[in-house]
Parts: sequence; C-alpha cells; structure tokens
Amino acid sequence: MTSHAYDHSRCKSSQKCSFCSIADGSEYVAPGLQASIKENILTEASRGSSFSGRIWYYNGWKSVNLRALLKPSVFAASTAIFFGQIAREQDFASSLIRYALDMELSDNTQQYVPVFIAPTVHFIVTRNERAKHTLIQRLALALEQAEEEKLPKFLRTAIVAPGKEQAKSSVVAEAILSEWLKLSNQALLILTHTIVQACVQLDLESLRREIGDPKLRTYEGLDNLPLLHRVLEESLEDYFDILRDVDRQEATVANSVNLLQDFSPHHTGENWPSTVADARASILLTSKITLAYLLPVLNIQVDQETASRFKNHDQSLLLHHVKVAVRDRTYVEEDYF
Repeated sequence: MTSHAYDHSRCKSSQKCSFCSIADGSEYVAPGLQASIKENILTEASRGSSFSGRIWYYNGWKSVNLRALLKPSVFAASTAIFFGQIAREQDFASSLIRYALDMELSDNTQQYVPVFIAPTVHFIVTRNERAKHTLIQRLALALEQAEEEKLPKFLRTAIVAPGKEQAKSSVVAEAILSEWLKLSNQALLILTHTIVQACVQLDLESLRREIGDPKLRTYEGLDNLPLLHRVLEESLEDYFDILRDVDRQEATVANSVNLLQDFSPHHTGENWPSTVADARASILLTSKITLAYLLPVLNIQVDQETASRFKNHDQSLLLHHVKVAVRDRTYVEEDYF
C-alpha cells in the first residue's frame, strides 16, 4: 500500500469493512476501553519478574512474557470492535473470557492425548461448552432483535439480507464467535511480532510522539498515523496466515509463507464480511488501539537474547516465548549504588 491509511476502496460497495463499522470512525475510543487496556497492561506488567536468566532487573524494570502482557488488552479491543455494547454486559463479558480460555486449554490439552478420547477431554475441559452456549444464546437473540439492539455494524453484516436464504441465528452466532477468537489470536501474534520488530529496528519514542495523547484519539485518528500504520502493515503482510493451522503449528517468528486466508464462515450468508480486506481491517484496528494505549503507559525493550535471535532470523524463536523488559513510564529512578 502506498497510502499510510487503510485502503477503504477494497471494501465492498454494499457493505463496510470492520474499520468502517466502528460508528463513522469519528468517535473517540470509548473511555471504558481506554481504562480497561491501561489497567490490563499495568496489571500484567506488575506480575513480571526481577530476574530473567542471568539478568537482574532493577529501578522498576521487570521481565514479562510479551504475549501474556498483550493478550488481555488485545482481546478487550477486539471484543469492543466485534460486539459493541453487548460486550459491556457482565454475563456476556465473563463468558467471552471463559470461552477463550476453554478453547485454548482444550487445544493445548488435546495435543497430548489420543485422538479417540479428545472429544471427552474437550467435554470435560469446557464443561460441555457452557460458556460457548451462553454466548450463542445471547448473540442469537441480539441478531433476531437487531432493530432493538444497539449492534455494531460489523455484527449487522452477518444478518442475511431480505430475499436471501435465512441462516439460523444460532448458526450465525457460532460462526461469529469462531471468527472473533481467530482474529483476536491473529492480532495478538501480529502485535507481538510488531513490538519485537519495533524494539529491535525502531526508536519507540518516534511512535509515542506520533500517537501523542491517546485520550484525544478517535478511531479515524488512529487510522491516520503513518508510522504506526506502516509497522503494523509490514507485520500483517509477513504474518497474516500465522494461525492457519493453530492446533498443530507453532507460531514462530520466521515460519509464515504469506498466504492470505479467507476467514469467511461459508454458512452464514453472503453479507458476512468475507474478504481478506475485512479481516485485515479488524486486525489492524485491534492492534492500533492496543499499541496506542500501551506505549504511553510502559517503557518496553526486548531482552538481549530475544533481540539477538530475532536479528539472526532464528527459525525456532517462538512468538509466545518472547520476553521483554517493561517499566511504568511514571516510575522515578532510585540510586541503587
């Protein structure tokens, strides 16, 4: 792309992409989402360790797993994009968290058990998919009562237009959940790679200066930050398909083959945002929101071992094992010596 902003010309004329779906783009990022991301970031940072390998961190610095640091905030941003005001309902929000944990635990567990008992393991781990069923019921109701519900346009595109064969609301709801989880994990991995790349190759202060005061940023404003957009676009181009076989393939820094995959749930009707452009837009916006509220809160640098392996294009460097050193930007240094 030559433009620094998202290319909306790729959106279908009959529907808008997931970026367009956030109101009209001119709204400020919800204060609740801003506060949630900041709280998540500081909470995860506080759980870091003062020791990492042979390195001792002091003066407020701590070693944390980068994926763990980012995950709560990435999922909070993607949830706001996908589900809008529904995500503010306590039962729905807690069920979303439980659903994501259930699926991750089930996938990880099933790698170590025989195939013939995998369904039983899934049943036990997910408690017969209790969280998933709760979410499907609520989403199905929202889709059936779309006129009364304040649904984001991104969800409205999943409703089959008049004259088309109507898919069951529960089927559409299940497909939406699947896409939300897939794109959230995709954004998490791409943002993990982006931060490693930015720490090694860029001056993060230049990104902070471009972002400015994140509280004053609208969704449209986030879409018009050239440097932020460029570094995320580069990661997206290289690692868009990193989850194409998430159950069996480790996500490494160097194992992507740049194969753009269609995320469309084929059984939900023609109006679902079925293009790669829609998926890209969702991932980009999720990543931009998270990064725009992370950098002003934390100083962050990749640890020496990870930086060295990244520069040497180490094929075995797993993204979910990357560690970084972080510190609250309000921290006042003390004289330890």
